[in-house]
Amino acid sequence: MKYIIIPLLITLCSISFLSCSTKNSSNQVNQEDTLKTESPDSLKTVQAAKDKYEPGTWLTDYTLALHFAKESGKPVLINFTGSDWCPWCFRLRDEVFSQDAFINYAKENLILLMIDFPMYKELPAEQVKANNALQEKYKIEGYPTVVIINAEGKEIARTGYREGGAENYVTHLKELLAKK
Repeated sequence: MKYIIIPLLITLCSISFLSCSTKNSSNQVNQEDTLKTESPDSLKTVQAAKDKYEPGTWLTDYTLALHFAKESGKPVLINFTGSDWCPWCFRLRDEVFSQDAFINYAKENLILLMIDFPMYKELPAEQVKANNALQEKYKIEGYPTVVIINAEGKEIARTGYREGGAENYVTHLKELLAKK
């Protein structure tokens, strides 16, 4: 019996590691992440958001991200993530998004928006609804998916995790944005 169970467990672990599908994340929850985020509840008004927002930090409110994009002329980088369960999301966060090369580039060139689909803590119902609507709007089928949009919400480019670290990822983003 144990000779059947062990290979089965290895296979199941491999499948979950290799694919972070949106189908795996029907239960929406919150995260404890190293990335700085602002919740929609804490940003009641645009003025309050302006007072709190620092370039290079992650927003979770789509409307605010578009507002800052219009105001600054910068595109929005949306990170669709399963922050507390998706191994490839962990790698993108740790190898790219938390590194100085990316943070410094983002401060000058991007508005950052995290749309999260975690599994172990509940997000507010309003946030779950908004995240699901964005997942549908941008046809997200797996995590991580990175979508770059303009201030009107139109998709400019799409990517995901890439090996090579933050410097390589910044170069990749520059190439994607040069094609717009």
